Amino acid sequence: MRFSRRGLTRWLVRVGSGLLLAGCGQADEAEPSSAMDSTGMALVKKHAPVGFEPTPCWFSLAPDQVEGETVRCGYVAVPEHHAQPEGKWIHLAVALFGNPEEVKAKDPVVLLEGGPGVRAAYLASTLTRERVEALAPDRQLIVFDQRGVGASQPALECWEVGMPYPDPLRRCSARLQGQGIDITAYNTQESAGDVEALRVALGFQHINLRGSAYGSRLAMEVLRRAPQRVRSAIVDSVLPPRDNLYLQAVPGFDRSLRKVFEVCAADAACNARYPSLEPLFSSVVQSLDARPLPVVFQTQEGRSGRMQVNGAIFVQFLHSFLQDPALLETLPAMLHALKEEQTTLLGNAIGASPVLTSFMRLSYGMHLSTLCREEVSATTPEAVTAGAAGALPELRGFFLPTQLDMFNTCAQWPAGTAEAAWYEPVVSKVPTLLLSGEFDPVTPPGLASAAVRPLKHGHHVVIAGGSHAVLSSHPCAADISRAFLRKPAVRPDTSCAAEGRIRFLVEPPATTAAQADGNEAR
Repeated sequence: MRFSRRGLTRWLVRVGSGLLLAGCGQADEAEPSSAMDSTGMALVKKHAPVGFEPTPCWFSLAPDQVEGETVRCGYVAVPEHHAQPEGKWIHLAVALFGNPEEVKAKDPVVLLEGGPGVRAAYLASTLTRERVEALAPDRQLIVFDQRGVGASQPALECWEVGMPYPDPLRRCSARLQGQGIDITAYNTQESAGDVEALRVALGFQHINLRGSAYGSRLAMEVLRRAPQRVRSAIVDSVLPPRDNLYLQAVPGFDRSLRKVFEVCAADAACNARYPSLEPLFSSVVQSLDARPLPVVFQTQEGRSGRMQVNGAIFVQFLHSFLQDPALLETLPAMLHALKEEQTTLLGNAIGASPVLTSFMRLSYGMHLSTLCREEVSATTPEAVTAGAAGALPELRGFFLPTQLDMFNTCAQWPAGTAEAAWYEPVVSKVPTLLLSGEFDPVTPPGLASAAVRPLKHGHHVVIAGGSHAVLSSHPCAADISRAFLRKPAVRPDTSCAAEGRIRFLVEPPATTAAQADGNEAR
């Protein structure tokens, strides 16, 4: 796996926004799914509602799961436009985990994936019985590919992207539209209608919502549109509809990085070993931009790779490192090592980061339909640039362009625009737990602090030492969420939330100096 500098930079520009709202989660690679029938036409057609249609599961099961017993898979038909039930219908791929005869509670947890556009198969393949019980104690767990995603039919896949075609996005949108797909129907509002349709088709009186990152936004839209049958909602790394992803992307990155500098400065050991991190960061980025370094890495799937890392590429990866506390803790040592042109820590972090594989896990057409309609159409390049004015120069120079590039991308994707009501605050009486990570560069805690105010029975908890998607990375967040799910009318004990802290990697000088190895070879 080798990357040219130019090709990798283009890749990171393409997926940079795609990482912003993807919740953390690891899973096996999914088998490709098709949204085509035998004639090659997309499966978008008129369809009478028939409830749940059982089918074989479209993903590999965890070893202790038994298809037909502990996992049931199938399709649920929903209108392409919920306001036009007499029109075309589409199919959602659904998996129910847990034996309905064995669970104690009859209100399942509906898991809402992030992205937007992340395929559920990547998570579903990892769901052992123990993990299902952790996510949905005493309940069934419902996992599904959202409309336009993965095994749902049709799936808005753009295989043209990455191929040597001129205007690949226009080619993709023209192909999808030629198959009878209304690209404007693949958005959060329609997906919220799908959640209620799933509940009805599966025969549940009430459901519980669980969503992280983009999934939190979808959960909040369900609270707005169909709250009557929602028993509780747990939303993690919250981006409310009124907060524009691109307006706050650079400020959020800047806030998180400066917080790392501040916390290291306040830590005696970290500050003694790695003083003055802000000027060090600036120096490292400038040095990499002038003289890129070769970096060897190994992905979590065991694939080895090598790339030349310049200032722009490093800043893109840095944004993803800040989302993972385990990588965040290495940043002071990594900057110090890069100053000495030692790349071991950077290579380890790149291998652990989802950046290089995230694009493969997205149904890219659905990703664009949602972001272009709900985010990009609601702001301007000038506003995004103005919002970044106070950020570190290196973020303005190397991260801001990836955000502005989405305006060019969306100009090629006919997603339409969201109605004004979409951007209004969500007002609800449903018991709702909002979770934030202290260091989150994507959805900083202030967003959830504002979102919780119109939620009559809402509780906002900030996890100290946490970052993006704390439910999957922080035991305290998981404990709080389980307690809340058991008794959503009672505020859970959140005392553990203040106990976390970042423990920076502080290497002795001799160890750091000895790190140079074959990874540093030019």
